[in-house]
Amino acid sequence: MTGGNERRQRPKPVDIAQNAATVKWLQDNYKYDPDQAENGVQRASIYAHYIAHAKANADNEQAVNSATLGKLVKHVFPWVKTRRLGHRGRSKYYYCGISRIHHLPLPLSPSRLPLPVDDQQQAQSPTISHQEASFSAGQPEPPSREPIILPPFTSPLSMNAWQKQTVDQFTSIYHQHCADFLNGMIDQHDINAKIRTFYTELPSDIRHCLFEHIQLSDALWHWDCVLYDTIIFTILPRINADVPDTLREYLQTCMATLPDSLQNVLTDYPEAMMRKKMAVLRMFIAKLHRCLLLNQLALSANRTLIANMSDMYDGWSQINLEDILDRADWMAPGSKCLAPQFAKVCKLLEPGASRSGNRGDNAIGDWIEWINETVEGFMITPLDTIASSKEAIQIWLAITNLILRELQLQKHLSSASQDAFRQVWIFSNDYVIYLVEEAIAKRNITAVKAGIQYHMSPLLPSSKSTSQSTL
Repeated sequence: MTGGNERRQRPKPVDIAQNAATVKWLQDNYKYDPDQAENGVQRASIYAHYIAHAKANADNEQAVNSATLGKLVKHVFPWVKTRRLGHRGRSKYYYCGISRIHHLPLPLSPSRLPLPVDDQQQAQSPTISHQEASFSAGQPEPPSREPIILPPFTSPLSMNAWQKQTVDQFTSIYHQHCADFLNGMIDQHDINAKIRTFYTELPSDIRHCLFEHIQLSDALWHWDCVLYDTIIFTILPRINADVPDTLREYLQTCMATLPDSLQNVLTDYPEAMMRKKMAVLRMFIAKLHRCLLLNQLALSANRTLIANMSDMYDGWSQINLEDILDRADWMAPGSKCLAPQFAKVCKLLEPGASRSGNRGDNAIGDWIEWINETVEGFMITPLDTIASSKEAIQIWLAITNLILRELQLQKHLSSASQDAFRQVWIFSNDYVIYLVEEAIAKRNITAVKAGIQYHMSPLLPSSKSTSQSTL
């Protein structure tokens, strides 16, 4: 294929440590906002806001460019989605799912807005021992990497000054605990020990506050969702990311032991708090298990694609796609709507061809992007009902089953290539079902009018890196 090297090259990842001040500015000035899932903040306005801040602080020469700021936005808010909104010819790019935090003077009812917790990375309980919460009994080992930044938490309640001080203190302490939990899990530390230390050494005034203000249970649910989302996205920044066997085994152990460990330490806490924390933990475990399974299927399919792509391309070229879509449309009306997408499979299998211009050992990467494009652009819309979403899955499965049947009947196709097609479609089918189910879950959660500020993000990242993802 000509022109492959002329295509857009994958941008280099941004240096988070070098841009720590900008990351902190984004955390202080913007927040996740499910009410803005279909709107959000104009991309150009965020950059203008950032430049105004840099000029005001005499830091204009050190300001990053708009492309780097965009990558940092995706790092701080990994589940944000980029969309082009507005009338044709006048549309603009928006970051959907976030909103600006408007810092008001103290006399102007600040309790009505989610207030950012100052110096969250520094705030911690004076009675919490980080040495005791670490994996080893001695001094904690120096980190071998930059710590992963957890999105900020906000105090959820309107109350008098004394109550607000206690709740803000707990917000800071819990954010630090979650940051330790996140980094400890990525570093494969003893998470159960961290949980026991935190809840057994929590100051008595904060425990009392948890009983007095039952609304804090809702806040904990929101914050835990942010934590668990960040863990999954860090482990799997893309669905076909390499996950070391040691980390995979560690995660399996965590999923098996965390429920009992958490339930045991929460016996002396409010029952509503225990129920909600256990519910979101079970959601996290189920989602992590599903994502790790999809990851294994993706990696397996990638290996078979690389080994058999040339033969698979020849085999695909021999099938009658139009006839397959006719038969599928009889069983599942609407199948022909996917004709333009399935016509692209030949390009995906063409040796040397790649959307990124550099396929290398990531043959499944373009396949994943094709699936994401098919599901989001041809199979579901924000207004679909559950029934219509299920019909979309049935259409997909009708087509892929007929394709597999056609390929298995080709005598010239090697058994290795037939097995490769099976593995690719097993992964593709499971991934499509996952994307549709999670899209439904996102709409259901967003529709709940119960003051929810954070929720489990619906879509697993695509094969792109974090800085590229348009989620």
